Amino acid sequence: MPRRVIVDENAGPGTEVWEQFQQVFGCGQSDCVFLAETHCGIPDVEILDKLLRPNDVLLTGDCVLHMRALDQGCRSYTLNDGGQLTRKQLPHVRITKPLPNSRFRQDCHLSSCRATYRFTIAAFVMNV
Repeated sequence: MPRRVIVDENAGPGTEVWEQFQQVFGCGQSDCVFLAETHCGIPDVEILDKLLRPNDVLLTGDCVLHMRALDQGCRSYTLNDGGQLTRKQLPHVRITKPLPNSRFRQDCHLSSCRATYRFTIAAFVMNV
């Protein structure tokens, strides 16, 4: 079974983290899910709570999201201070704020959550 790679919006094709990931691993035997195309604007808490599965890999340019994913036991790759691809903790990154609660029920399947999420954001924008 191919491994699923969740590609954060800031880590897609054309980014340094993507290029290095491709050089090391490629996506030949992986299913890549590009959040910029499939779940544009999804909050980090929803990525961690609903989208990432135990055997998935997260590719991100967001150091804090990377650290949170590692804290949850997920495999995550980002660039370290030297600009090298890493899946290790980043000693210079400190997480000081807890994640907000997920906006959706735990048992909610992501495909049905997307419509709710888009409706929630649309409602928020219209009320601002």
